[in-house]
Amino acid sequence: MADPTALLPEFETLVQLIQPLVIKLSFLVGGVFGLYFILILVRVYFEHKKVKLLKSIRFDLDQLNMHYNLPYSKKQKGWIKKLWSRILKK
Repeated sequence: MADPTALLPEFETLVQLIQPLVIKLSFLVGGVFGLYFILILVRVYFEHKKVKLLKSIRFDLDQLNMHYNLPYSKKQKGWIKKLWSRILKK
């Protein structure tokens, strides 16, 4: 089994190399507020990707439904158009 004190100098040099980077990073991030800000930016980015993917899936399904003459999302009326068509029918 290796002596634990033999690995200590390697860890000390590693800590000395990483410590200035950690200090600069903590200055840039600004503590907990900065971390939350970065987390929010990451979440917005991934949610944007997810929305783009869902829009693409919806488009593909609409094209497939149009091909088979099935109702599709572009064909559906919103509540304003439904109300307007009811008014015009009367």
